[in-house]
Amino acid sequence: MLEGPRVRFDIMNIMIKKKKYKFQVDLELEELTAVPFVNAVLFSKVHLLDGGKFVDHSSREEVRDHTVKWSARMSFCAKMTAPPSTGVLDPCVCRVSVRKMGRHVISGRTQPSVSTKR
Repeated sequence: MLEGPRVRFDIMNIMIKKKKYKFQVDLELEELTAVPFVNAVLFSKVHLLDGGKFVDHSSREEVRDHTVKWSARMSFCAKMTAPPSTGVLDPCVCRVSVRKMGRHVISGRTQPSVSTKR
């Protein structure tokens, strides 16, 4: 008599859900140094990619001595999950992009990103 492969279903693996956690994030954006521009107006855009919906931007500041100082504070709630077997939190990515103001703003197009950091 021939037997097919045996499949064992572990009902416990199906029932286990990831634990959910909420964190209050206080982000302080201070300054950007070694800016290659001499005459430019820069601002930064913060976007929470995982764990919630948050988008905000800093004030627009001029480059002085190859440095931009924002001193911006942003506060938002981030949701994270962790498997109960390990308890290690899953990644929660927040992107900070630096953008340069230019003449194209009048035309309604978006500002070009100078740099992005996750």
